[in-house]
Order: sequence, then structure tokens, then C-alpha cells
Amino acid sequence: MIPLFLSTFVVLISGIFSQELPVIQPFSFPEYSTVDQTAVVTCAVAQGTKPLNFSWLKNGKEIENVPNTSVHTLAGFSVLTVGPASRENVEPPVWVQEPQDARVTENDFLEIICKASGHPVPKVSWIKLNGETVIPSMRIESTSNIQVFDNGSLIIYSVKDDIKGSYRCTVSNDVGQKLEKEIQVFVSVLELGVIPFFFPSHVKEGEKVFVTCTPKGEGRSVTFRWSRNKSEIKQNDRIKITNYPDFSTLIISPVVGEDSGNYTCTVAENHNTGSYSAELMIQGPPSWVIQPSNIESVVSKNITFECSATGRPLPSITWSKISGSDSQSVESLSSSGKYSIINGFLTIINIQKEDQGKYTCIVSNNLYGIIACNPTISFNDMGLTLLTFLHLYILFQNICIFGVNSNDGFPQIQPFFFPDALSVGQKTKASCILNKGSLPVTFRWLKDGKVLETRDNNEILNIKDFSMLSINPVKQNSSGNYTCVATNEIGKDEYTASLMVKAPPKWIQKPSDRTSYLGSRFEIQCKVTGRPLPSITWYKKDLQQNFVKLSSSTQLNISSEGHLIIMSVSENDEGQYKCIADNGVEENLSAEFILTVYVPARFEEKFKVETVRQGDSAVLRCDVTGDQPISIVWFKDKRELEITELSRYEKFETFQKNGVNSELFIRNVDRRDGALYSCTATNDYGSDERNIKVLVVEVPAQPLDVKVLDVWARSASIRWSAPYTGNSAITKYKVQYWRDKHGPQTLHEDEISATQTTAVVQGLRAGTSYALAVVAENEIGHGEPSETIRFVTSEEEPSGPPTDLYVEARGPTSILVKWKPPPKECWNGELKGYYVGYRAEVTNHPYTFKSIEASANDSNEYLVIGLTKSARYSILVKAYNKAGTGPPSQELVVRTLDGEDDPLTVNSYFSGYTLHYQRGSGHWLHVPLVSADQSSYSLTSLQADTLYHLYLTANNKHGRGQASDIITVKTKEKGAGDFSSYLDLSMVIPAAAALLAVIVVIIVIIIYVIKSRSREDLVKDQIKALAGQQQYIYAAGAQRYDSVDKGRPYSQGEPGTPAVSLASYASIPSRIDQDDLYGGPIEVKGPYGQVRTLLNNYRERPSSFPRPANKRPSSQARAQQQKVQQQQQQQQPQQSVQLPPQPQPQTPQQSQPHPPPPPPPPPPPPPPAQ
Repeated sequence: MIPLFLSTFVVLISGIFSQELPVIQPFSFPEYSTVDQTAVVTCAVAQGTKPLNFSWLKNGKEIENVPNTSVHTLAGFSVLTVGPASRENVEPPVWVQEPQDARVTENDFLEIICKASGHPVPKVSWIKLNGETVIPSMRIESTSNIQVFDNGSLIIYSVKDDIKGSYRCTVSNDVGQKLEKEIQVFVSVLELGVIPFFFPSHVKEGEKVFVTCTPKGEGRSVTFRWSRNKSEIKQNDRIKITNYPDFSTLIISPVVGEDSGNYTCTVAENHNTGSYSAELMIQGPPSWVIQPSNIESVVSKNITFECSATGRPLPSITWSKISGSDSQSVESLSSSGKYSIINGFLTIINIQKEDQGKYTCIVSNNLYGIIACNPTISFNDMGLTLLTFLHLYILFQNICIFGVNSNDGFPQIQPFFFPDALSVGQKTKASCILNKGSLPVTFRWLKDGKVLETRDNNEILNIKDFSMLSINPVKQNSSGNYTCVATNEIGKDEYTASLMVKAPPKWIQKPSDRTSYLGSRFEIQCKVTGRPLPSITWYKKDLQQNFVKLSSSTQLNISSEGHLIIMSVSENDEGQYKCIADNGVEENLSAEFILTVYVPARFEEKFKVETVRQGDSAVLRCDVTGDQPISIVWFKDKRELEITELSRYEKFETFQKNGVNSELFIRNVDRRDGALYSCTATNDYGSDERNIKVLVVEVPAQPLDVKVLDVWARSASIRWSAPYTGNSAITKYKVQYWRDKHGPQTLHEDEISATQTTAVVQGLRAGTSYALAVVAENEIGHGEPSETIRFVTSEEEPSGPPTDLYVEARGPTSILVKWKPPPKECWNGELKGYYVGYRAEVTNHPYTFKSIEASANDSNEYLVIGLTKSARYSILVKAYNKAGTGPPSQELVVRTLDGEDDPLTVNSYFSGYTLHYQRGSGHWLHVPLVSADQSSYSLTSLQADTLYHLYLTANNKHGRGQASDIITVKTKEKGAGDFSSYLDLSMVIPAAAALLAVIVVIIVIIIYVIKSRSREDLVKDQIKALAGQQQYIYAAGAQRYDSVDKGRPYSQGEPGTPAVSLASYASIPSRIDQDDLYGGPIEVKGPYGQVRTLLNNYRERPSSFPRPANKRPSSQARAQQQKVQQQQQQQQPQQSVQLPPQPQPQTPQQSQPHPPPPPPPPPPPPPPAQ
């Protein structure tokens, strides 16, 4: 498929003056296209106001820089041509990230990446395999729980048990072989547990409580069971249990005090169970258990008011005494002196008359107010002691007699009392005597409101108006309120007395050695009985083995019932405890027990992130506390880590008093070590896990996909893709660029913000090739540079003029112009050539420009011909490239030579020829031929298979004539020719060399003789002619000072009349080319006005510019040099030039102007006339 067809093309059309919105006719690409095919689609506008602008987009971006595309737009439609695409743009899929086996816990999030690159972009598909075959298989499609993304990622949002199995990822783009990879997914089932729940901390009776029991993990099929204090809860009108698939709720409304307790929710799934418990404490108002009653006593006795109440929280009891006639004086009582207050019971020792009055018992739990009772103490004046039966009988007789005589029939009982300080095992009696009332009388005894009968240790004796209760022996349960009820036919009377039996403390539940786990709740009870109720005191041994009394705190609670509660057991709670029960009767009770605290293996810090630089060593620490022995196992990504001698992992363990310190040492950390490490510690009492996430930080990777978006003359825009950060945020990018040419170059760097992936590189040179790379940097350092890309900036017209401009009059109608290119930094591209402009100085005509191709070397020259003799001309040169023409050079003025009145014609007398030849577009070389009779000449030392341009000029005493037509010849290939096929080269080459040497010697001698004879005749005329005609001008060009050319002879003056330069400053004359003079003495004016006369011999020989030597060789030296050169160049091809015959001297006639040399290939249009 053509890659470009895999994209989406969009056309945007907008009207400049939108009167009617444009409407595009639908278009489409061919359904199927292959490589090497071309796709053409037309976007036509059905309606819309013109003019219209068309824009083509590919994947939302303009397609100006998309290869193999072209757009042609006309008035009402636009045509897009795509292709043909070559297979070079097609790449088979290549793995970027292969999928790997995955181990995951149920209900976790799982992502598996299957990523590949290629062109076209590969498509990724996932298949789940059943068993070991692929049939039947299930193609994975995106659902609410499973998502397959275009980039190849397979995401499972909540892993279930049925997710486990084999999966296959297939990558294909219909180019080359497809990629396949099978992986395994392992699913671990979570242990069944319950998410902790809690009851409100302050719940009052009558309120509503609501708790939810939720199992750990999602999607479990569990059953629920609720219990209170280990007994299953039954639903009723107040208690409602509702079970849902994922949770269960318990609602109690309204709550009562009996609802307090420990509630447990148990979940079960198959054979797996889990539970959690929470305590509900109901707050209730205080209520009476024992309400104190009035007491009638005698002096010097001990009396006790019993005041007991319950409530949530447990209420406190305080006593006070009310005195004064108006009952306004209140005295708070405490356990001191004659008062003793134990568990709400108020005991007054050895009461006296001043102790009678009203007392108040106040009960409060700070939530629901208070309840109070006001018992009183009164005294019996009779001062009775324990009466004997006889005394009672006599008294009974007297009372009976008194009662009969008094005729008072309503019964009245004389108050009676039990002795104080009765102990278990003693005996006591109480007499109920009818003080008033008619007979017969019946008596009944009640204890605590219940009828008391003769039974066990109780005996009742009734005699007429007297009843006696005998208790023998007194027991612990004998304590209580005893009431005697006397009834006759008129009415009844009753009297109540309290019996308190003092009993020493006695164990109900004795504490024993216990164990507990660190962090758990611990409760133990020291339960005793006794009368009065014993008080419980708790002690714990300190480090000095002394028992220290304990008191309630935030972690320790000591209740009035004798409970010791530790909210959260710590290691410091371990030790020996003692509880003491005492109620003042006989000896107290005490019991000791030892609390042993088991410490499960646990970590104080559960999770940590460890950052390690790549190449460094990492030390992962796991400090576990707990009881020995403790075993520690290391895992990497939930897989047990195999630590061998050859691996990069080492484990060190240090055993401490309270645990173990384990260290995992990783040498030479690399990117593979970035993972989740876990250390699991286990002992006999539990296990715990600590996770350490290792982040391997390194320098960033190479920036990817570095591309040049746009290139201008002085700047370029680039784009790249962010690389792998090395687990450390990229702080900046550096764009490095340099000129792309041989040799060392200056490196330039631009810093770019880390948030950008595009940049504009500025300050470039026009028309210059650059190389560029991008480097990413983070806190660790800078990464490797990206792949180097190269680009060439757009060209601009040259910004500098040609330099070292040099002009010289070469004849009456010709001027030689020489120059050097502008400085390299001013080219702004590749120089294509130069424009040589000239015009007569005295006119205002525009410049006439001649186009010359740029030469490969730094020197350029051009011979301007067809000029007017003895005229002054302004000369300038401009450089040009593809972008246009640069500024002109310094303008120089030169005067052509005077010459003879009539130009040299065919019939004119001439003394010799000059052969001019040029190789390709190089410099013109000149060969003087002094023999006027010579009609041919062979050029030697030429290059094989090379194009040459040649023309001739004739010379006489007046100068040079017009040039002949330029002819163009090409030398043969090396080894070509007719004789090579028939003659042996080993014979021809030595013979030709010898012959050539003889010819050269003869020519040198002839030239020397001719010059010697003609020198004296011509010297005077030539001096006069050349002194006023020949001029040499050398311009400074673009620089104020010129470096001296060592290959050019230096002169003290300038021949002829000084030339005029238009520059604002003068240039120092660089040389006198004596080889171009025609001999004779020359008068030269020096730079300071001095005049020197030079005597110059007439001679002609090949010349080039500049001259390499400063000294004129002798004729013999020249002959010898030519001989050596001819011997060395015998193998070089030769080109013969036919010379015209020497005519006889005639009357000079006007000759036709010589045509200029043929122009080089067409250059860009010349600059406008100046």
C-alpha cells in the first residue's frame, strides 16, 4: 500500500470576500493502491464566492513538506497528486517493546504493552488462547473492563480469576513478516478479609447505629454472619441485618443498654473465611441498684449507707451532709477520719449525736444529669442493747398490760436493730415487739421485700405480741434489709432494719498468667466478693523488681469492678502484675500473674522510594522487629529473588536484640534493576512486608525523530520527540549545530526549555550546509546526542563585492580585468559567476555588463575588447549566485592605449603572433610566436580529453591587432591516435623526444637573434608610445590594505601616465609586468614624485598573471628549461594551430573588429543598468 494513502487528507477553502460559503464536492482516494502507483484526487468547489484559497492537510498538517506529493490549483478546483511511492518508504514491523509475562493479584490493574514500529504504522491485535491450541480462540475486543488501544496496550482494569491464561499479540502492516509473541498471565487470589468497621464512640440509649461489613477485594461471592459476644445475632424489631452481594449492614434502632458488647462480622467463601470485630458501648443514664434508706441508731455505733448505681459510662458517687435549720449548709464528705466511702458505700464510725441529720448520695456520669437520695440518721433514746429473751418477755408483759389498759388498738412496732460488725459464722437475733395495738397480732418477716420463712439458718419465733428472728450462723448472703410486719384487726405496722455481714474478700475469678500480641487489646479481671465490697488495687514490677501502683491513663484503664484493660499492648507492658483486694475485714487477697507479649515480625516503615544513579551500587534496608527466630525473604516484582555467588545481588543480615536488619546490595545498577522490591519477614507470631520502589536514574536517552520543519536563509525550525527521561525530569535541551564541512568547526549550542520539543535556530549563514543534533539533559547529566541531521540554508544574493580588483589596458581596444571573489562569509551560497561592467567615463550611459562563470580558484580575469582607443573607461565587477546579484566592487578608471592611427589590418606589416589559449573556464595563457613566416604551431603539455579555447593576435611595432575568431578544440583521450595501433610506443616516444629537443633549441636561438637585431631600432619609438599609453591599475576592492603577492615582482613606480581611481583612498601599485612591454627605456613616476628611467629589452614570451618569478632568465636558461619541459611532456597530446602567412607591408587599412569570445552558459539576468 502507498504509505501516504494511509493518512487522512483534508482540504481547507476560504473565500477572501466571503459572500457565499464554499461547498466542496465529495472526493475519495482509490480503495486499493499499491507501491509504484500514483493516486490523483480533485477537490472541486460546487459553490462559493471567488477568489478561493485551497489548502491540503494530511493528518491535520499542511503537506508542503510531504514527499511524493504535488498540488496544482486553478480557479475553481485543486488537484492533489500522491506518489508514486517507492518501497524505500515502506518498513516491516520491528519490535519497540515486546509484551512480557505478567503476575498480578486479583482485582488489580493490569497493562501489557505490545509496541512495534514500521511504515505503514503496524496494527496490533490480541488473542487469548484456550489450552494449548489456538482453536477455539477468543479475539479480545474492548469492553468495560478490558480495553485494547491503538498503540498496542492491553489494559484490564479489574483482574478476575478468569483472566489468567495465555495471550498472543500479533503485529502486522502487510510489509514483510508479521510479529507474534505469546505471554502468560498469572492471577493470585487475595486472602479473604474484612475491611475494618467501627461503631460510633458515643452512642446513647434510644439512638440508632449502623455499620457495614465489606469483604476485601471486589467481585467476591461470600456469605455473611453477625454475632455479639460470640453469640449469633437474631433479628427482631430493633435489630435488622441486610445482606447484599458485596456487603452486609447491621442496623440497631433504638439501642438499649443491653446492646453493648463485641460485634463480629464473619465472611466465608468456599473454605476461606475472614472476620473483624468492633465494640459497641451504649451510654445510658445512671439508675439505682441500691438506694440508701433512713437509719435509726444509737450512740457509739458504726452505721453504713449503701448507695449503688449503674449506667454507661459507669457513674461516680459522691456523699455530702446537709446541716442547719434551713438545710442550706452542705458539707462534702470524703474517706478520711470517721468517714469511709468505698464503692459508693458511706460508713460513719462511732456516731455521735452531732452526726444525726440528712445526708445526700449524688450519682452522675456527666451525660444524663444526676440522681440523688437523701437518707437521714436518727437516734433511739432507749439505748437498747441486745436483750435477752427474759428481758423481752418481761417487757412484752408490761407492754401488753399497758396496751390493754390504754385501749389503743392500732399496732405499733418498737424499732429494733442488728448488731454492727457481724462476721460470717456468728449468730444474731432481732426482736419485733408490738409497742401498741390490740391483740391478736400476727407477725411476718421480710428480707429485701421477700417473705422470710424458717429455713436453714433462719428461725422465727412468734409469741402473742412479740416475734423474734434468729440467724445462726450468719452467712455472707444474710446481709440485707429485714422487715417485721405486725397486723391486727385494726391495721398493721412495719419496721425495717439492715443487717450487714462483714465478709473477707473471696475469689470469684483469680487472674493467671496471660499472653498477648503486640498492638492488641488486653483485658484481665481480678474478681472478688466480700462485705463490704472489696476495693481492687493493681501493681506492676518495675526494673528494680519493686511493685508500683498503677493508675488509669490513655493506654491503661482500671475499672471499679477490678478490670485491668490495656488499650494497645506494647513491649513495655510485658512483666509481672499483682492485684490486691481489700475491704477491711480480715486479711486482704492478692494474686500475681505474668503478662507475656509476643511480638510478630513487623516493619515500622512499610514503603519507601529509593533513587539510585545508573552505575552506582544500591543498598536496600529492611529493619524488622519481632521475636526470634525471624526469616527474611527478598522479592523483585513479587517474584522471589535468587541470590547466588554469580549474581549482582548480595544479602547481609544482622541480628539484633529486638529483630533483624537485612540489607540487599545491588552492584552496578542499570535500568533493569528499576523495580518493586519486597522483603517479607516471618516469625512464629506473624509476618509483615515492606516494599521498596527502586528508581534507577540516568542521563536521558537520545531525542528521537529530529526533523527540520522549515529552512530559511538565516534560520531553521526543527522538531524532535521527547526521549526516555531516565527517571529524572528533563531540565533542558541543547541544540548543537555546526557548519558541515571538512576540518574542525565551531560548535554552537542553543538551550531550549524542557517543556518544548521545537526550536528555531537563528544566526545562520545563508546558503551554508549545517549539521545539527539535539541533546537532552537532566539533573544527572546530559545524554547522547541525537542522530545528526543536515540541511542547507536558503541562498541570498552576495552581501560583499569582489575584492582585489585590478585593471590594465592591454591595447587600444582592450582592457584586462582581474579580481578575487568576495570574502567567503559574504557568498551567501555558491557563486555562479560575475558581471564585469564597463562604460566610457565621459558619458552617462549605463554600464555594459558581461557575464563570466566563476572559476574554481580564487583568481578571475576577463579581457574586455572592442573598446575605443585612447578613451577612459570605468570598470566594476559584481558577483552573483542563484538568489541574485551582490553589491558592485570599487569603481576603477583606466585609459586604453593610443595605438596607431589605423588599426592593424590583414595587409599591415607585422613582426609576429601571440597565441592565446584557455583550458575550460580557467585563465588565458599567452604564447608569443616571433616568426612572422610561421604558419603553424603545436601546443604541448595539454591535458587529455579536455576542452580548450584558442585565438591569435598579430603584433608589430605599433602593438597588437584585433584577435582572431576563437576556436574550440578537444584533445583526444589518453592512449588514442592512429600511430598507437601500428607503431611500438617504446620506439616512438624516445625518437619524438629527441626531435622535439632539437626543435626547441633552434627556436630559442632564432628568437634570440631576432630580438637582438630589432631591439635597438624599436627602443626609442616604444618608449615614447608606451610612456603615454600603457597603464596598470590595481584596486583595493573591499579592503583598505592589501597583502603583498610574493609571486609578483615589485616595482618602484607606475609606467605611463598615472591612472585615476574613483576610490576615496589610493592603492599602492603592486607591480610592473615587464613581460608585456615592448622594450626600450621607460620613465616611471614613483609614489613620492621621483622619476626613474628603466631600460627594458623588447621580448615576447608566454605570460600568465600573476608572474611567479622576480628575475628575468637568460636566453640560454630559457632554452635549457624548455628542453627539460619538453622531455618530461613527450607523452602529452598536442594541438596544432595554423598561422596565417606573413603578408608584405602595405598601406594600412581599417580592419574588421575581432569578435569577442563566445559567452559561457547563460547566467542569471544581469543587474539593472547604472
